[in-house]
Amino acid sequence: MNENDTPKLRPYPQHPTKSLDVLSAKLIDNGLSGVSQELLKRRIEQAGYFRLKGYWYPFLTPVLEQPAKRSLPFRQGTQFQDIWDRYLFDQELRMLVFDGIVTIEIYLKSFLAHELSVFGGEFGYMTREGLPGLSYATTCPAFPRYVRRSPNRIFRTSGISGTPTAIRCLRTG
Repeated sequence: MNENDTPKLRPYPQHPTKSLDVLSAKLIDNGLSGVSQELLKRRIEQAGYFRLKGYWYPFLTPVLEQPAKRSLPFRQGTQFQDIWDRYLFDQELRMLVFDGIVTIEIYLKSFLAHELSVFGGEFGYMTREGLPGLSYATTCPAFPRYVRRSPNRIFRTSGISGTPTAIRCLRTG
């Protein structure tokens, strides 16, 4: 495929920057209720207009020519608290997911470090034989250089001749 075969994307429309006063007034003028302009300005400043836009999208009026699209004004009876509750729920869900990811990461690092140490010894990861089934040529030759440059003093000075054990590498990396 050459440059001429690449489909051309339409440029993203440019929007002039608007103040928080203008943005909050526009939303309230378009039927958003249950919020003062001052509180709405603070919430937009806190979360960002375009981030919040995703949460109020379901409350917008469907476009007649394209029912899958929505636009201002808001549907009648739209309360800002409903939008903000969705935003807060998503934020809490994100924190739970990230906490779960961290727990999984710690478990996998610990498990991998243990298995590598059992298989090839505590420095087995530094040899081709200690990393069965992995592409040593592309992933490992630069590792000792990385260790020497590491700002982590414990990482640099543990093990034999400054080489960290597999357990230390995976638990501190």
